[in-house]
Amino acid sequence: MSRRPKVSIFLWSYNHAKYLREAIDCVLHQIFSDFELFILDDASTDESLEIIYSYSDPRIQVFKNITNQLGEFPEVFPQAATGEYIAIHHSDDVWEFDKLEKQVAFLDAHPEVGAAFTNVMIIGEQGESLKDKSHPYYNIFKQPNRNRHEWLNFFFHHGNALCHPSVLIRKVCYENCGLYRYGLFQLPDFDMWIRLCLKYEIFILPDQLVRFRVHENEETTSGNKPEKRIRLKYEFYKTLENYKKIESFCDLVKVFPTAEKYNRGNETDIQFVLAMVALEEASSASKQLFGLDILLELISNPIRSATIQKLYNFDHRVFIDLTAKYDIFSTEKIPNLLHIITERDKQIKLLNQGICDLDSQIAVLNQELQALTELKTAFPLFMRMFTKRFLKTIHQLRYTSGYLIKGDFVGLIRRISETQQVSFSRLEPILSDIKRHGGFSKSIQEALQLFRQDGMSGIWDGVMRILSRHQRLKPHYHIPILLKPISTPAEELLELRVLIIAELSLPLCTKYRVMQKKAMFEKLGVECTVISWTDRVACHNALSTHSLVIFYRVSGFDCVLELISEAHRLKMPTFWEVDDLIFNRALLEQSKSLAAIGKTVFEGMLNGAGLYLKAMLACGKGIASSTGLALEMESAGSGEVIVIENALDQETLDYAKQINATKRTAAGGFVRIVYGSGTNTHNVDFEEVADAILQILKHFDNVKFRLIGPLDLPKKFIPYESKIEKIPLCDYKQYLSLLAECDISIAPLENTVFNDAKSNIKFLEASIVKIPSVCSPRATFRQAIAHGENGFLCETQDAFKDVLEMLVKDPGMRKRVGESAYTSVIEDYSPDGIANHQVLPLVKKYKRTKHRQRILSVNIYNAPQSFAGDTMVAEAVNKLSNNKEPNEIYIFTTLPEDMAPAYKVRRYETDNGVCVFGMGVPAKVDTKAQFVSPQALEAFESVLSAVQPDWVHLHCAQGLRTCITDLCAARGIRYTQYPVSGQ
Repeated sequence: MSRRPKVSIFLWSYNHAKYLREAIDCVLHQIFSDFELFILDDASTDESLEIIYSYSDPRIQVFKNITNQLGEFPEVFPQAATGEYIAIHHSDDVWEFDKLEKQVAFLDAHPEVGAAFTNVMIIGEQGESLKDKSHPYYNIFKQPNRNRHEWLNFFFHHGNALCHPSVLIRKVCYENCGLYRYGLFQLPDFDMWIRLCLKYEIFILPDQLVRFRVHENEETTSGNKPEKRIRLKYEFYKTLENYKKIESFCDLVKVFPTAEKYNRGNETDIQFVLAMVALEEASSASKQLFGLDILLELISNPIRSATIQKLYNFDHRVFIDLTAKYDIFSTEKIPNLLHIITERDKQIKLLNQGICDLDSQIAVLNQELQALTELKTAFPLFMRMFTKRFLKTIHQLRYTSGYLIKGDFVGLIRRISETQQVSFSRLEPILSDIKRHGGFSKSIQEALQLFRQDGMSGIWDGVMRILSRHQRLKPHYHIPILLKPISTPAEELLELRVLIIAELSLPLCTKYRVMQKKAMFEKLGVECTVISWTDRVACHNALSTHSLVIFYRVSGFDCVLELISEAHRLKMPTFWEVDDLIFNRALLEQSKSLAAIGKTVFEGMLNGAGLYLKAMLACGKGIASSTGLALEMESAGSGEVIVIENALDQETLDYAKQINATKRTAAGGFVRIVYGSGTNTHNVDFEEVADAILQILKHFDNVKFRLIGPLDLPKKFIPYESKIEKIPLCDYKQYLSLLAECDISIAPLENTVFNDAKSNIKFLEASIVKIPSVCSPRATFRQAIAHGENGFLCETQDAFKDVLEMLVKDPGMRKRVGESAYTSVIEDYSPDGIANHQVLPLVKKYKRTKHRQRILSVNIYNAPQSFAGDTMVAEAVNKLSNNKEPNEIYIFTTLPEDMAPAYKVRRYETDNGVCVFGMGVPAKVDTKAQFVSPQALEAFESVLSAVQPDWVHLHCAQGLRTCITDLCAARGIRYTQYPVSGQ
């Protein structure tokens, strides 16, 4: 050992004979051996001294107190120490053998750092790893690295979080900062750390190099006992005095960024600013008392008092008001304790009721899970029984005369279905999908997974999607008149009523592209109906009473192509809408962002592109969310494509208004740069700005980066973890609130055709809460942003860095650009703005212009069910009236159930061009019940909405007569009745 060792180690020992030998041995066996060990026994009453004196290592020097000094640091120790570095050790803690080696190497390599701490493993009395997550010490030492100003801010707000026996500190730090303060029993080290960070940087090594022991009886200095908690309050208050040693306003602002508002140049009174920060940011009575004490001292000095009155308009009257504002000694809290307890009891009762409700829901879910488990067990047996009965039925029927003569296999299957009460048409697609995806075992596993995620509704939705892809519409009519294409365009026949057949499984897409559009149409006075494409029967029924249809984000499955074909038969303007380039396989294959989502999902997207393209081309017209997307749709073969951008719906505007009306600055006073990521597909896009963000974090101590949602940050961000706030994906309102707490929003996008087709929603969301955005110059951003006025467009890392640096330094510019962005999106992207500028032209183009008087003739029978007598007369009258100006005739009639579903409407055209609405009536219901059903009235009401007649003529209305006349009267529509004998 050298005469002047590199490290001096001080080990405190007090009644820890059980652990003392391990504590000494872990030091003596350190890989780094150039040290001296001072052991102080603080008047132990157990065998501690005997154990200490049993060691003969020349590096050990022993000191002992005659009476217990409560762990006070003797002043002789720093003078006795000859080492360049000093380490602190406790008799019940353990060091790992490479602790000193790693710390010495670090301090040697970083002369700017005053002390190196380490990560810590918390252990129990027997050396076991602490498992109790609620224990105060479980996570307290798991801290990121911070610069010294950030540590001072952390100490002020949160207290100590550095492990004393993990420190290796330069001896010169004690010489320049002073020793542990006499009289502080629980926080002498914390007091020391504050003084240390006033002058030096510190660092925490990530390795767990110390095992810190906690005791069940809480006998350690920092144990959690009442007397220690009481003492802790006083000692914490005394440690705050160290902040008065901050001498420059620049340093004060780095510790407390909110202090900037009190900047008065060279005249700034630092002590006054510290006091105001302590009061404004205080979360405890200790800090409030600290602030008031400073203010009292200032106003007691005539010269200082005059200065702060001049600079800050603060005098003794303001101080007196403050002393009444802060209830430091809980004067009012104690009398109100009973009231608080009563309110808490009410809350507990409500929580208990909530728990009971949750228990009930859990019980229901358990029942559903049990049913699903039983289904899994019973399904193989069910299939065996089903197959046996199926074969038996075939054996019984194969020799019947009908089967032998006609060879009618389809009829045979139908008879089997009726005999066994099984719908083969519905079962077959499910069985086919099960076979294609790995058999029953795998399907059951997937069903259970789906159940755990979405419950029984999720399983039902999955089954319905399989059926929707494979099931074809029931061929309920084969009569030519019902299949013949309509000759007159729907927009000339009917009032403009829009039907949106949509993929509704994507919440944000549904919000921005479906429900938002429905609201816009209705705002313009146009009825709009939304139906999921999976409910194919409802979609088919609705086509007949609407005049324009939009297929949003649907694939070209056979069932969808049938709906598109029916829309064309009805001569309806038929649009296919999308908000992504999901139909172009070649461009999808080129996207590095999408390739990152996983091979299986990516291949699924590629395979689905052809189906989307098929649906788009079948529709013939298109709606796109951006100009770039519209161009790609037209290049792919779509006909007319119109652009309707995403708008900010009214709910979002209302919530943003609430946010903007309140203070939105997040804690800490930092300038925050925010990025919202919906999926990991944005990893590649983020690379466009990653280096620029790193440069900003490196050069600005007052900048933090907030990441909302999933994103794999590059490893080069690890050194800046303390300046990064990671927030999981959250609901939209919470997302908007978190966004509003920030100062700058970024929206980087890789330069690809795929991204040129994306919407500018990130810009809209930031602007609505008055945050300036820095975006890549993709098409929709270029369209919305005037660079330097309401946002910024940057293509390169250097451009991003320059703009971000400018915004970080200039709060005035941030505010000006944010306000300008807000004004522009309110004008251009509010629901009214998009509706008036982009949806209204579509409405005007397809809204029917009234030229003739519209007459709706109600005739129970009409072609193709023409009979002699009154119905033939009605047909002749309608034909003559339709050809005679100024009349325009429409017919409401009935059809048997094999031509139209019960109480659903089919629109067709007679040979002479009259528009007919045929309502299906059930055959197994008596004649009167057929027509008095509320469902029949609902069908007629849908026809009234589609036609909006001036006059309803009831020729042969049968049981519908009374219901129809009441409905016409309620709507203010004139009607006449033709008296039919017997009615």
